[in-house]
Amino acid sequence: WNSSLDSLLVFAGLFAGILTAFLIESRRSLSEDPQETLLREILGAIRNIPVSSNNEQFQPNSSAIHVNALWFSSLALTLISALGGVLAKGWLAKYNPASLRERSSDACERHLRAIRARQWQLEPLITGIPLLIQISLFLFFAGLVIQLLDDDIRIWVTVVILMGSTILMYIVGTLLP
Repeated sequence: WNSSLDSLLVFAGLFAGILTAFLIESRRSLSEDPQETLLREILGAIRNIPVSSNNEQFQPNSSAIHVNALWFSSLALTLISALGGVLAKGWLAKYNPASLRERSSDACERHLRAIRARQWQLEPLITGIPLLIQISLFLFFAGLVIQLLDDDIRIWVTVVILMGSTILMYIVGTLLP
């Protein structure tokens, strides 16, 4: 578990960084651009059109809301799985194999920790951490598909084919073994 948690933590860190870059850009679509508002007001002043105090409230389009919801959820799950991985590594550091310990008091402590681990169902929790990362990745994929649909249909088709192939390989790889 220890080495698999190491690679999971590295992936979670890299993925969180990538997600953050996407979120910085996509979050702008949730609020009105102040430069655009200023330009609209300047244009109205040049044309002698009175600026009404009854301006329409900015409403982000639904795809921007969906994309940001998916990507923020993906980031949250990634960070939750990283936290779970760090906690699991801390627990595993205290539960060293018998070859690394010599005293009998250590054996008793290890035995008590093993009993507690079974009581708290730690094995399913630790093995479930990669599932959170996988769900996070699929949430990111879903947001990317929605984002690209608004941008360009040709790019969207290419990415959907690649993601569909990836999802198919994931399903086959999960069900076959």
